[in-house]
Amino acid sequence: MNRKSTIVCAAFAVAAYGLNPAYAETFTPIPALGNSVLDFDTQSGNYSGWQIADVGSINAIRTTLQVHRLGNDPRWIPTFSIILANSDRNVVFQLVSPKDDPPLFMFLKRHEGGKSADEQQFSTTVGVDEKLDVSIDWTPDGTVTVRAGEETRTINLGAPVTSLQLSGSTGEIEFNPLRIGHAAP
Repeated sequence: MNRKSTIVCAAFAVAAYGLNPAYAETFTPIPALGNSVLDFDTQSGNYSGWQIADVGSINAIRTTLQVHRLGNDPRWIPTFSIILANSDRNVVFQLVSPKDDPPLFMFLKRHEGGKSADEQQFSTTVGVDEKLDVSIDWTPDGTVTVRAGEETRTINLGAPVTSLQLSGSTGEIEFNPLRIGHAAP
């Protein structure tokens, strides 16, 4: 583990309880990551990211996210993502503000070889400073299920998930609490 990963893991060990009780029945957070807060306050036209390169037995995320600010850039729109990947394939849960103003639209997308292979849009939108409960689970074969608010979408990665990344561009998003761990089948 490199120094940056060690610092990030230590930061994730800071407790921030407050998880929706419905998630607690089958979810166990990874002790080294604990209950955490992650805040990307990313200037317009810039990108922030955090990654677990090898998810091992991790197969679930529980978080409440909140977009605090939408930036404005001539080339880049405000975009916030949770990415599950395996080599050249990924599944992305994404919040996007195409006009640099609320609302943010939510998508679940699958990419292969850098090209879009499937896309599902959620009907719910999210406003600035509006809290959204999100749970993401994945199976050993790469089936990814995302529940955002009251809506659920599922896409198959077509391979086991090997890495996890959270990112933000041209705005500020907070994951509070951010819980990464294992959900029982």
